[in-house]
Parts: sequence; C-alpha cells; structure tokens
Amino acid sequence: MLALRGPDRWHASPKERAHRRRIEIHDAAQIVSSFALPLPAVADESIEAAVAENNQEQMRLVAELVMAAQRLARTGDGRTTGEPMPCRTDVPNEQTLLRYWEPAKFLLADQGCEAPRKRRRLTSR
Repeated sequence: MLALRGPDRWHASPKERAHRRRIEIHDAAQIVSSFALPLPAVADESIEAAVAENNQEQMRLVAELVMAAQRLARTGDGRTTGEPMPCRTDVPNEQTLLRYWEPAKFLLADQGCEAPRKRRRLTSR
C-alpha cells in the first residue's frame, strides 16, 4: 500500500479521494487479516450470547481483525507477531468494519481478550 504524492491528492475530485480511501481501508484490512488468529473460546461464547444470530459471523470476523490489529500495533513490527497466513477471502467490507469495530473492541475488552501489551525494558542512559 503506497501513499499518493501530494499533487496527486490535490488534483483528485472528492469522489475520487473517497474511492481511493475505501481501497486503502480494504487493503489494510486484507493485510491485518493475514495475521488474524481464531478467537479465544470466551470471546466466541460472548458473541453467541450477546449478538443476534444473523450478525454473529460478521462480529467474529471483525473481532479477529481487532485482535490482530492490536497485536500488530503493540509489537510495532511483524517480526514478533509470527508469519502471516495466506490471504483470507472473507475480509469484511467497509460498512461492516464501521458497524462492528467499536462493539468488537468493547466485547473483547470485557472478556479480557485484548492482545497483550508489549513490555518495554527500562534502560539507564
């Protein structure tokens, strides 16, 4: 995923910029999904109990992405997150991500399923 240069952005119409932004969001979700792992059992059970049956699969997909994104953000690089899996084809669309991202974060936090924080070493100068 490469960012556009300044002049390319300035001369694009708002419709074109919105389209490019959607593509960037989808590309980022595709990359993060390659680091997604299955949900812990406690999170899966919580989704079954709290989310309507017809929305559970979408919530699971987004919750897996949330955990992968947290893990990637906390490690700062891909070296400690393991090898990416082959690309998944079931990446949620932009509307699904927007609808379920925050609820998935809250659900995971309530169940204690957030990605572990990276420990920092304290060093003296």
